[in-house]
Amino acid sequence: MRRKFKLKVCYTFHGYFTLRAASGKEAARLVSEQCGTVLNTIRTTLSEESEVDWHFDKHPRLAIREVIALPETLDGEKLPRVGIFHPGQRVFWRDPADETSGYYTVCSGNDDVEEPSEDDIIRICSSASEAEVFPSELRPVFKKR
Repeated sequence: MRRKFKLKVCYTFHGYFTLRAASGKEAARLVSEQCGTVLNTIRTTLSEESEVDWHFDKHPRLAIREVIALPETLDGEKLPRVGIFHPGQRVFWRDPADETSGYYTVCSGNDDVEEPSEDDIIRICSSASEAEVFPSELRPVFKKR
């Protein structure tokens, strides 16, 4: 006898939006409020004998994982790509002096500045220490799903 099974699944789609905004915070707000996608069709090649049925939300959950200021040109010279960091974000700091590299939380970032640059000072903290660093020294840390 063939039994019926219920399988919980998660389909994940990754992508990005590129847009002009006054700040990384504004760009994230615009995408959160005015961009999205809707699941349209589910396809299967299972036979009718399988008695397949499904229930999926049509609207996915949105998670903005990283905001990056893209390179621009100034007088024909390409400006560097600058990471944008927001308070509460988990980061890995690579200490240029190789003394206190590790995982930190951003205490104050550069997500609200109009023109992010490599000269921005990002304040990071952990339970043991605090430091002021440049965006190029940080890498975002993402939770594994």
